[in-house]
Amino acid sequence: MKSPSFPVRSRRLDWVREAQAREGRAITSGNTTGKDVPDLTVTEGDVAVARCANCAAVLHGDFCAHCGQRDADLRRPIRVFVAEFLDNALSFDSRALRTLVLLFGKPGRLSELYVEGARVRFVPPVRLLLISVIVFFLAIETTDVALLHLRTVLTSNSSSQGEERAGAGPADVATEVPRRRQGFNVKFDFFVPLRDARQDQALLDEALARFRDALDEEERASPEVKSLRTPLEQLMSGLRRLAANPGMLNSVFHTWLPRVMFLLVPVFALVLRGLHWSRRRFLFENLVFSLHFHAFLFCLLTLLVLLSAAGYGGASGMLYFVGKPLYLVLAMKRFYGR
Repeated sequence: MKSPSFPVRSRRLDWVREAQAREGRAITSGNTTGKDVPDLTVTEGDVAVARCANCAAVLHGDFCAHCGQRDADLRRPIRVFVAEFLDNALSFDSRALRTLVLLFGKPGRLSELYVEGARVRFVPPVRLLLISVIVFFLAIETTDVALLHLRTVLTSNSSSQGEERAGAGPADVATEVPRRRQGFNVKFDFFVPLRDARQDQALLDEALARFRDALDEEERASPEVKSLRTPLEQLMSGLRRLAANPGMLNSVFHTWLPRVMFLLVPVFALVLRGLHWSRRRFLFENLVFSLHFHAFLFCLLTLLVLLSAAGYGGASGMLYFVGKPLYLVLAMKRFYGR
């Protein structure tokens, strides 16, 4: 078939505009509404040829070779649009598998291929990040794993460390109060199942009682300590609430993590551009690398949450804090060449 003759394009466009003006709406190929819509299907010999509804060029496939518009009728129920959106956004096909294999198996290679032009084979960076964030929060909600857990550990009192010093001033007293917290220590645990994070409330109450006793002794010995009582009591109240509800910090992450993430992604891209200025990478390339790196972090967090829920999360915190910088170094070495 002969290629379309483009010198008559202006006349076709004039015809399209006139038809649109008469109908008061955009022209679509075919007539499925029963209304008087100009038919863009013409006959060349014995073959019916469809024309683009946007520029009236002859169509040779699902997309117009001249303007790029897809030959599709958008007059469909809303449920069809929702179904197509969910299918495009969440479907796990060969592209998703290929993307995840490169993302985890060869740090930096996915970004390298994407900026070189291999885009259709992989999930787009923005979509990859959004899906990884959604899956991460779904994993948290369904597995009941506390990302950060404050664990209270009772310790023996050691009065020798809290001996009063004659002539101690307010600054000395203020530094002495933390040394007198011999009732308990607070330790941080990561990726702890909530069933294991439920603390014995009586144990925490005993620790807080020891702390208050030590604080009362300090206040009697030095009135200057009274100014520290209110913030310290607020701290104790917060620890008690966290012990009673270990999943409270998950709500904080759920609220603030998406906001911080959408700020960190472009900021991290700008930092990378400054660090690798001599590599002459465009900001778009640095942004692609940043999107892939943060998508990897959320995929890693999701994996660690699932392992913790299955009872294999003993070293999850260490794995995250070691794997994150190691992956970044390997990815930067491949993508930036150093």
